[in-house]
Amino acid sequence: MIPQNFFLDQGTIQYVYNHTDVDVELIIDGNFDLSNLDAGFTQDQVFRFVIVPSDFAESTGLDVANFNAVMNALDLQEKDVQNIQM
Repeated sequence: MIPQNFFLDQGTIQYVYNHTDVDVELIIDGNFDLSNLDAGFTQDQVFRFVIVPSDFAESTGLDVANFNAVMNALDLQEKDVQNIQM
């Protein structure tokens, strides 16, 4: 789970995401002009997305909110994870 809501002096921003079978889109939404948003929210950020088939998650009772549990269930190591830096 990504931290989604941030309450700033200017207003509120929220990280939201959409996904399909082939890609993930991360969006910052806010209730103020985001053109002046502090670079700390947009630069040098690392997000990890794990896409787990719903049948697998449901049948195993996997805690999908727990990154380590997902990594263990899928028998993945850090070297298997691709980090994409924004």
